Order: sequence, then C-alpha cells, then structure tokens
Amino acid sequence: MTDLNERNIRKYIGTIARNIWGKDREVKILEAVEVKEETYVNYIFRVTVMVDEVKQVCYLRQTRDHVKTRPEMKIEADRILFEAKILNLIGEIVTDLVPQVLYLDKRNNVAVLSDIKREGKLLVEQLVSGNAYPATGKYFGKVIGMIHRDTLGVENTRVRGGEEENQKAIDFHLGMRLGPAQKMYPEPVERLIEDSKKSVKTMVMGDLASKNIFVDGQKVRFLDLERAFVWDAAFDLAFLFCHYLIEIKPRNISESVEFIKNFLASYKQQMGKVLTGSELKNLENRVIRYLGVTILYRLFGFYLVRDLKRDKEGWKIQAEKMLGTNETNLVIFLTKCEAVLNK
Repeated sequence: MTDLNERNIRKYIGTIARNIWGKDREVKILEAVEVKEETYVNYIFRVTVMVDEVKQVCYLRQTRDHVKTRPEMKIEADRILFEAKILNLIGEIVTDLVPQVLYLDKRNNVAVLSDIKREGKLLVEQLVSGNAYPATGKYFGKVIGMIHRDTLGVENTRVRGGEEENQKAIDFHLGMRLGPAQKMYPEPVERLIEDSKKSVKTMVMGDLASKNIFVDGQKVRFLDLERAFVWDAAFDLAFLFCHYLIEIKPRNISESVEFIKNFLASYKQQMGKVLTGSELKNLENRVIRYLGVTILYRLFGFYLVRDLKRDKEGWKIQAEKMLGTNETNLVIFLTKCEAVLNK
C-alpha cells in the first residue's frame, strides 16, 4: 500500500487518470495539495486538473490503519470500501448531496471523489462564527428524511454486510458516544437503548458532524460516511442537533433552534409517509433523549474536533432533563431551556 503525500500525489494521479477520465482524454494536473483543515481521521487531497481544456476539481480520500491525529489509535484500514458503498447507496436516493465515487482503488484504500464542496462553507466554521443558516433546515430535513424513509427496515447486508458486522458498529457507536451518559445516568440510558431496540430500524449516517457538512445557499452537502450502520433514526438527528447547539455562539442559539424547527418540519413530512403519528412522537422523544446523551459525550467524552468553552454544569443539568423527559416536541423543550443554553 502506498501512503499518499504531496510528494507522490501527482505521480499517483498519473497512474490512475485513464481509469477516471478515460484513456483518450488529455489530462493535465494543475494542483495537488493535502487538505489539512478539519481532517482528524483520514487523509484527504484536493486535485485540480485540466481535462480537455475543462478545469475540474476532485478529492482523493485515503483511509489507513490509524486515526490521522492519533496514530496510536488503530482502526480498520479498508473502511473506504464501505464508505464508497454508502455514498453510492445515498446517491441513488438523493442526487447532489454526497460526493460521487469516480474511482475506487481497493489496493491502496483510496477513493477519488467528485467535488461536493464547490463554493460551500464548512459548517463548523460557520457555527463558531455565529451562523446557523436556519433556512437550510428545510432542505436538510427533507433529504435526511428521504434517506431514513427509503432505508426504513433495510437489511443489514445493504449497509454493514451482515448482522454481526452491524452489531459491532452499534457497539462501537454506543460504547463511545453513550460512555459519559452511562456513567452519570445509567438507568435512563438503558431505557433509551431498550426503546431504540424496539423501534423500526433505518440506515443512520453515524457521523453527521459539522466538520463533514458544507452549507451552500439554501442547501447542504456532506461527506464522511464510513460510520453508517443500521439503528434508530433518532441517533442521527440528536448527533446533528448537538453540534448546532454546542458549537454555535451562545448569543445565536435562537438561530440553531430555528434551524432545528425547520429541519423537523421537513423531516416529519418525509417520515410521516412511513410512520404513524404516535411513532413520529416516540421518535422525537428519543431524539431529545439522545440529544442529552450526545451533549454529555461532547462535553465530557473523547472528541476530536473542538474544545469549546461552555457552562458544563448548566448543560449537564439540561442533558439530565433530556434523558428523563416524556416531551415529544423538541423545539418546545429547547425553547424552555434556551436561557441556560445560551450561556
């Protein structure tokens, strides 16, 4: 396996160019650089080429047997193969939401992806600057709703490959993200897990983090799907919403609440086609409870992105309330908590 870097990336592109653009195309490499901002686990390179006088941008994503920023943490090196599978699956449901897989090099664990970023802005940078882009919630809720709707009851073979593989993914995610909450509030966390087991399962993205999302006008686009698995849809929504609440500037928390309101309205329109009214209410209740779990993970657990200063004790109190609530309306719940959340 060849570890890509800025010294060998041009030569590597030259060896696979015909597989991407065709053997009869004239391809000239204009620029090839490593993307270092907000990349914590994988290695990413941005390549600008001229193909028959037309400029194009693509991204090379390489997975290795460790976490980029924590080399001592070992993980499966070939996970890019799974990610490519999920990107193709999502691309069949929603167009122009995730990168297109232009070429997959299984030997070197490299995927060549289309440019999904374009002129979009990285969400994590926008949130810490105080911009939640509430209007994008309508589109975001719609497309995630479509993915969850169209994969509701999905077979494990379409996602992780089998029941054993999917259970390993569940154990990984729950073990990591539920860790702090399980130590602090084991009983409500156990009830939440049991309720999730009873829910109708769907394909969840697993890592809807702001570092993997670009905002572009009224739309959003995202990448990094190597952690998708089959589980409770509430898991995805809570993980996403946590970033909007934790990373936004406190004085702009109302923008994030508005985003969540817009998201849920569009999301429930899609999921309402396959779930009953009571199932939707139960789903939203689990979102609130998973949000409590995720907030505790974000503030007290292992997290690679940013260490933001927040009133940890105040947020801990709110997370405890979320874990034990019977509320089925997240926006109402957050509105009640807003005075604390904006500290």
